[in-house]
Amino acid sequence: MHHCLHRGQRHLIPITHMPIAPVSDSRWLVLKFGGTSVSKRTRWDTIGRLASERATQAGARVLVVVSALSGVTNELTAICAGDGIGARIDALIERHRGFCGELELDADGVLGERIAALQALANDPRAASLALVWQAEVLAQGELLSSTIGAAYLRAQATTSVGAMRAIGWMRCRCRTPARGLSGCR
Repeated sequence: MHHCLHRGQRHLIPITHMPIAPVSDSRWLVLKFGGTSVSKRTRWDTIGRLASERATQAGARVLVVVSALSGVTNELTAICAGDGIGARIDALIERHRGFCGELELDADGVLGERIAALQALANDPRAASLALVWQAEVLAQGELLSSTIGAAYLRAQATTSVGAMRAIGWMRCRCRTPARGLSGCR
């Protein structure tokens, strides 16, 4: 996968299921779900079911890639433009806490690190200048929040064996046009 640290960054949730036949470590299936698909409990139930079914059918590991909850990227984009940073971050935190409640998850236990990261970005000195590297970090939070919640929910359902990893560990980026301001690209 080739993505830069900017709008559209994805967070990966590897999901494995132990079917009767052994799972091949070398076979992976990738399932991608957009914002609407990760914004409701019933949709996460479907994601867990599909991942488990696909793992069993193919005898492979399943990697689930998720977007931010519906509408979150728009809010993060407004934050990156300097529009009501603190209030918008507070609203995003409350929305994700509420979603944890819908999923019967402990919001503080699941989102503690992510909430701290969002609050730190609100108070980051780079916010005053809307530095591009700060914007990249802000935009990444949507996928990080949704994948953190989703992985916790799927683990709690015990229908699949779920691990989570930051996508950045799996990505490489080649910036062909440094003039576009992606100097923080790795």
